Amino acid sequence: MKKYFILLFLFGCSTYVPVEYRSPGEYSAKKDSYIKISIPKDSSLTSSQKLSLIEDLGREINYDGWLKYKKDKSPKELYEIIINQFDYRKEAIPSTTETVDKRTYRTSSYRAIGSANFSIKKTDEDTPVNFSVSSNTIVASRVELPDVLGAIGRVGVFSTLMGTNSEADVIEKQDNALSIQALTEARSRILAAIKSKITPVKNIVKIKFEDDHEDMDEVKKLIEAEDLTGAVIYLDYLNAKDRRSDVLYNLGVVYEALNYFAEACNFYKEAYELNAKSMYVEEKTACESRLKQFSLLPF
Repeated sequence: MKKYFILLFLFGCSTYVPVEYRSPGEYSAKKDSYIKISIPKDSSLTSSQKLSLIEDLGREINYDGWLKYKKDKSPKELYEIIINQFDYRKEAIPSTTETVDKRTYRTSSYRAIGSANFSIKKTDEDTPVNFSVSSNTIVASRVELPDVLGAIGRVGVFSTLMGTNSEADVIEKQDNALSIQALTEARSRILAAIKSKITPVKNIVKIKFEDDHEDMDEVKKLIEAEDLTGAVIYLDYLNAKDRRSDVLYNLGVVYEALNYFAEACNFYKEAYELNAKSMYVEEKTACESRLKQFSLLPF
């Protein structure tokens, strides 16, 4: 069974288990397939830029976990991303200043802009599917400007924090940092947008875990320890002793956390048949909806 890092979230007296599921994207690639990333030779990017772009996109894909990328060619390779164009830049937005309680603050902003054109195809096919993505966001920061003429004491504090006591130096440092942040933001957003076209969309839902009985404390400990298999075994043991609706329902929660949606839906159904709680039928309906989406994915 695949293990997920599961945490228990406490809201008042209730316990919630986060469950990850996926819904189909625009080009949902087969799970656990290896992927190739390439950039045409006639691209305007330099060799080092190409290498960096491929490495960073591969890292983004591996972090998501649906597909696998590695530098070396693999016989399992099934898909290829061909990046035809990749641009990102920043644009300065006029800064503003304001005075509050005799202190002057400067707000500086940059617009982070990025775009890419690329295609995705199976490596054994000739016809690719073309995509275009873009990103437009703003990064900003607010700093206090030193009051050299007024409060000498504040200059020392500002000098300690910023490494300077010159207003011009503070402004330059703020703008330089924001400029780098804007470029980084634009690039990372476009990489994420490319990745999202070939991997199903990840969703997280929090499902209530019934913990009114003391014997559920042990199950919660197992979940916190990431031992979902142990949680299933312990719940099966409780169910064999005494067929209770809360045990059946919690089996559904744990099975959902393991992405066994069909089994989870069935446990919710059994719990409702034993005890007609509204939460049981609500989770059964929600589970069936997730199962429908999950079954559309290319495994």
